[in-house]
Amino acid sequence: MASETIEARGHLIDSGLLSAIFDKIIEHKASYEVLTFTIGRTNDDASHIRMRVTAPDKAVLAELIQQLTTFGAHLERERDALVKPAEKDRCVPDDFYSTTNHRTQVRVGGQWVDVDKQRMDAVIVVSGDKVLIGSYDSNLYALGAKDGKLVWKVQTEGYVHATPAVVDGVAYIAGCDEILRGIRISDGTEVLKMAFGAYTGASPAVIDGRAYYGTYENEVLAVDLKAKKIVWTYKHPERSFPFYSSPSVLGDRVIVGGRDKMVHALDKKTGKALWTFMTGARVDSSPVVSGGMAYIGSNDGKLYVLDVATGKSVFQFEAGGPLSASPAVASGRLVIGSQDGKLFCLG
Repeated sequence: MASETIEARGHLIDSGLLSAIFDKIIEHKASYEVLTFTIGRTNDDASHIRMRVTAPDKAVLAELIQQLTTFGAHLERERDALVKPAEKDRCVPDDFYSTTNHRTQVRVGGQWVDVDKQRMDAVIVVSGDKVLIGSYDSNLYALGAKDGKLVWKVQTEGYVHATPAVVDGVAYIAGCDEILRGIRISDGTEVLKMAFGAYTGASPAVIDGRAYYGTYENEVLAVDLKAKKIVWTYKHPERSFPFYSSPSVLGDRVIVGGRDKMVHALDKKTGKALWTFMTGARVDSSPVVSGGMAYIGSNDGKLYVLDVATGKSVFQFEAGGPLSASPAVASGRLVIGSQDGKLFCLG
């Protein structure tokens, strides 16, 4: 058996919420004990109930509490969001959360903080004592990790769609204003500002002093951050389509998807194409590389597992709906969502 104390506040009786809560508990073959129940004395007063809910096991209890949130009930003891370090740039730890276009709050420092100007599939980056998140109001925000208060914000000249890449205390973003920026996390000072002549929705991959990302001018760039110059530019010789996918780097290779329906492997030093793999539709999904394999979705509804060395398909999974989301790989499993509202976990 597993138990938790939950509470709910509001017009619980006349709205039917209390009956719905009781029905949901019984539906899960769980039981409840009312600990306190204060009924509002007037039509304007809210009622408040605390109850202990007991379910057959932890899994059932967790599912029940999740469903009870629909009726305004929640755990009496709420916990702050758990922050975990990423193993490397553009990777996320187990159980990470990405924002949606529905209103979202994050609990930090004992307070619920609204996610500002949120959008689909943004990853909130925490560096030290700060949380970094880009916004469609053209700002990069740094919030206090403990209290959610604004520490600084940097105004750009276009949407900040990219997830910041954090290296040596500097957050790198490339956005719709056609400018690559490096912003010192400690104080929000802009230490790098470099125009590259094309707008991008991709997040840069930063490694060994270079930033790699694709653009809507149908090219992939490698930028030397110290010299502030473009080292190489890749364009497919025949198919000219934008690169919305964010690249991953493994060894001497940069792996990136394109709206030309292909996955491209480029030489990290020269930008020369090493191989390409053709899918059945555009590839907006960003690849994850692990164990010598590249995992990437396509809008043709398939998840592809490609050998990074050769570009050959090792495995394909038919999801049905378009896969524009980026997969997450951890603990021997892969998780990816499709555009038809399904979430897949593959082992």
